[in-house]
This record gives sequence, C-alpha cells and structure tokens, in this order.
Amino acid sequence: MDDSCDRLIEHRRPDHRAGPDFGANRHAARRAVLTDEPLHKAEALLRICMLTTCYPLAQSDITCSFVHRLARALVKAGEEVTALAPGAPNAKAHEHMDGVEVYRFTYMWPRSWQQLAYRWGIPENIRNNRMLLGLIPSFFVCFMFRAIHLCRSADIIHAHWLPAGLVALVVGKLLGKPSVVTVHGSDARLLPSFLSRWIVQHVSQVHVVSVEMQEIVRSLGARRSSHSSSR
Repeated sequence: MDDSCDRLIEHRRPDHRAGPDFGANRHAARRAVLTDEPLHKAEALLRICMLTTCYPLAQSDITCSFVHRLARALVKAGEEVTALAPGAPNAKAHEHMDGVEVYRFTYMWPRSWQQLAYRWGIPENIRNNRMLLGLIPSFFVCFMFRAIHLCRSADIIHAHWLPAGLVALVVGKLLGKPSVVTVHGSDARLLPSFLSRWIVQHVSQVHVVSVEMQEIVRSLGARRSSHSSSR
C-alpha cells in the first residue's frame, strides 16, 4: 500500500517538486499511512482524480475496499482525492468517505437497472446475463462525461482497471492531464488486445499488483510500468 502511495505522490505539481520540505513531507506521509497518525497540511500536495469501475458503496462495504484504502492513504498523506465510480441501485450519488470525495455516475434510468458493475464484477455479470452488454455504450459515455467534469481541476488522473484506464487516457488527453492506470488482474485480458495495447502504451504510467501482470503489460508494449501491491 505504501509503495502505491509513494508512486502517486511522485507525480507532484511543479511548484512542489523542488520544495525544500519534499523529503520530509514524503517521510511524514509514509509514516502517517503506516501508523494511522494524522497528517495536517495547509494545502493538498496533489489533486488526484481516481476513476474506477468498482468502489465501496457505503462506509461498511468491503467491495473493492483496497481501492478505498489507497484513496484514504493518499488523503492521510496530505493529498486531495476525488473518486468516480459507477452508480448502483440504492447507492448515494455523492458522499464523503474518510476524507475522500466519492461520486457515482448514473448510466441507466431507472437506477435499479444499473446492474453492470459490482456484485461479481463486470466480466462475470455479463457472463451471467448477456443482456447487460446493452449497457456498455451508455456506461462509457456517462463515465467519460462525468470524468471530464470532475477531473478538470486534477493534477493527475489515476484509473483502476483497464476499462477505467481507457476513460482516464481519453479524458487526460482532452484536459492535458497525466494519466496512470493500475492493472489488477483479469482486466488485462478483458478488453480487445489492440485497445489494451493502446492504453498501456499511451498512459503516463502503468502500475501492476503482481509480477505476472507486469509481464503481461510489458508484452502489450507498456513503456513505463511498476510493480507494487495495492491490497
């Protein structure tokens, strides 16, 4: 977890890169993340717009909790984190969780029809119900438009899983923002290979959570990849 936090903190705003307190701030941030000590700063060091296809639907939800733990760790390190995830029936469209501002985009009406994400994950949900394929176009269009709005003030766009990486890459190009994608596992084979190749070759950085995933993204032509555990 601390390695993932460090690698995102490296993508700092130019006015902070050469600051005399950079090293001290970084060590203090690591200590706060590892020991649960509070870390107070007058200004967030980095504004991160986190795009993900899965995020806890409530404070007590354990679904994809490792994504929230990373976001929470970055907040504790003094960063400003906004997370954007798919909506779900009965989920709040906007809330704050441990200092993370969480937004959930609506991609189908009525909202009870939003069944593409969560539960068993998008690939398994589609395998169980092929009709969910019809939600994919509206899912990506709504994801894209919401991300454009939320990421305007961000310094970096960080996506979890390659489908969100596609959105991060396009939005980053439109807004002139660096984009980072974390590949967690089966998502490396979820998209058509030409699309996965285009994403990993053009984002600013690829993070992976296993040596196996690192080999896969390198075979796809990733120019900059790093291995760390986010769980």
